[in-house]
Formats: sequence, C-alpha cells, structure tokens
Amino acid sequence: PPDNIEAVKAVALGPASSDQTKMCCDYALFTFVKCLAEVSRAKDLGVYASNPKIMRDFKRSDYRVELCVGLHLGWTIAGAIGSDLKVDASFVSPHLRTSARLMRATATYGVPLLLS
Repeated sequence: PPDNIEAVKAVALGPASSDQTKMCCDYALFTFVKCLAEVSRAKDLGVYASNPKIMRDFKRSDYRVELCVGLHLGWTIAGAIGSDLKVDASFVSPHLRTSARLMRATATYGVPLLLS
C-alpha cells in the first residue's frame, strides 16, 4: 500500500438520503472492482515489471502494479490550504483517517479491499 495518506481520495457529499448513500457506496465498490480488473488485464503494465531499470531501482524481481483501497463512509471537510503562491486542496476528517488505516491494513491481510 502507499506510504502516504495523499493516496487516499475523498468525496465530499452534502446531506443525502439513505438511498443516495447506498447508491454512492455501491458505485464506490463497483468502481474499485472495475479498476482492479482493468489493471490486472493491462498487458503494458507487465512490460514495466520486466524492465531492468525498475527491477534495479526497486531491488526486486517480482515488481508488479497493485491496487489497494479502504472504503469507509463518513463526512469530510474540503478546503484550500496554502499561500498566495501555492494552494493545495486538502481534506480533513476522522473518517478519512479510518479509510487510510483500512487501506494500509490491506497489506496485513493480503487483500486488495477492506470495507467498514
């Protein structure tokens, strides 16, 4: 799994009905499964895995592209943080941290997806 929380993406939603929430969760799961299938089908990613430079830089011969995700439903606050010269979008929420922990736990359990 990624070493930084920036790999975790959040979607800020306004108040939603129960049906809208269920639909959003279903779409999030469906989207990840579709991405996982596409990455495993992508033949050009296999070419990178056998590239000598990648094998040397990562110091391993079994390099491959993997996806991992932690899905958790909750609120988040989105905002711009920075100065006049540089502004970054940022998300703040305890629920985002939960999602990041789930994502990191995928390596412990050897699975690409954990849900809460």
